[in-house]
Amino acid sequence: MLTATAAGLLAQSSKPPALGANVQGELRIPYVAYSRFEGGPPLANPVAFDPGDQVVVRARLAGFRVSEVEFQRYRVMISYEVAAFDFRGIPIGEPRKDLINEPVETEDKDWLPILEHSFFLPPLAEFGDYEVRLKVRDEVSQRQEAFTLRYRVNGKQLPDLAELTILNFGFYRRAEDASPLPAAVYRGGSMLWAKFDLAGFRIGARNGYHVACDVQVRDAEGKVLFEKPDALAEQSAPEYPRRYVPGVFSLQIQPGTKKAEYSIAVIARDLLTESTTEKVFPFTVE
Repeated sequence: MLTATAAGLLAQSSKPPALGANVQGELRIPYVAYSRFEGGPPLANPVAFDPGDQVVVRARLAGFRVSEVEFQRYRVMISYEVAAFDFRGIPIGEPRKDLINEPVETEDKDWLPILEHSFFLPPLAEFGDYEVRLKVRDEVSQRQEAFTLRYRVNGKQLPDLAELTILNFGFYRRAEDASPLPAAVYRGGSMLWAKFDLAGFRIGARNGYHVACDVQVRDAEGKVLFEKPDALAEQSAPEYPRRYVPGVFSLQIQPGTKKAEYSIAVIARDLLTESTTEKVFPFTVE
C-alpha cells in the first residue's frame, strides 16, 4: 500500500475515477453561482447586489488531477486564495486561503470541487463592476491559475471631486421615500424632509475623515429663521474608505406659517482641510 505524505509527492493515478473532461485540459471554472446568503438560491444573470448586501460566491473547478493514494482510493488536493475588490481595485474585507483535500469515488462522474467565499459589501458601496479574484493551485499536478469573477453593485454614482461638494439634494414628503418631490411645495402642519450627500472631503491616514454640516432655514430675503448647527457631524476611520456621507434633515412646518418662498441652506465643513462650502435650496409654503 502506497500512502502520500505530502502534496508534492502525490502521484497522479493511472486509473482515475470516471470524471471524463472534468479532469482533462487546463484549470478552468465552468460554473459560478452568486447568492445573497449562505445556502441561498443562485441569482439570475446579470448578477447585481445592493450596498450592504452579503455576497456569497461559489465556483466549480475543472481541469484538476486526482491522485491514487491507496489502491483504488483517490483524492484531490487544491489550494486557493480568494479576495474581493471594488471597481477601483480597493480590497473589501480580508482575503481567504483554503485547501480542498477530499476523497473522490470512482462513481463520482460529475463531481467538481467548489471554491467559495462570502463577505459583506460596504454600506455605502458605489455603483460599478466589482471583482472576486481567485488564485488556484492543483497540488497534484503542481499547476496554478488565476481567475477573475465579476458582478455589479447598484450603489450611487459619484463624480470625481477635487473639493468639498454637496450632492444629490432633494426634498421629500417622508423619510422613507426613495424619490424626491418634483416640486418642493409644502403646507402648514406638514413635515419637510431633506436628504443630501456630502462628498469631496479629504480622506486621511487609515481612511480617516472628519466632516460636519450646519443647516439653516431662511426666508426670501435670506434672513435666518432657524438654525441647526452640526445637523450632520461625523468622524471615523473605517476599514473601507468612505467617499461620501449621507445627510438627513427634517423640519416641522407649523400651522399658520406664512405662505411664501423659503430656502434650506447647507453649510458643510471638512475639518481635515478646514474648507467650507455652502448651497441653498428653495422651497415653497402655500
